[in-house]
Amino acid sequence: VLRLLTSDARKPTLRAVDKRGSGKQSWVTTFQGEGGSDLGGLFRDSLREICAELQAPGGGTLQLLIECPNQRLAMGANQDKWVPNPSGKSAQRATEYRVIGALLGASIRTQSAIELDL
Repeated sequence: VLRLLTSDARKPTLRAVDKRGSGKQSWVTTFQGEGGSDLGGLFRDSLREICAELQAPGGGTLQLLIECPNQRLAMGANQDKWVPNPSGKSAQRATEYRVIGALLGASIRTQSAIELDL
């Protein structure tokens, strides 16, 4: 899901907020093969999907976030936290991190909880 946001030719700023149905949202979501009108629920589902993708075991396919050292070593406090991966320094990686920042901003503007354990 995050790759779709970073590859969008229009490069959305995610600054616009629209009031729809049960709450505010920064974009309209459609899941292929699933029915449903986006009145806020699909938007929140897309936020959850992005967070799950970012926090997949082993860093998932994106490797943008990695387990914190305490999680990897199974010791100390905050074993459920994730940190940015320091090994990614490409232009594509910088764009992906900007999208994560925009998602955090969209979460604040839409008053939608985002499930990132940073």
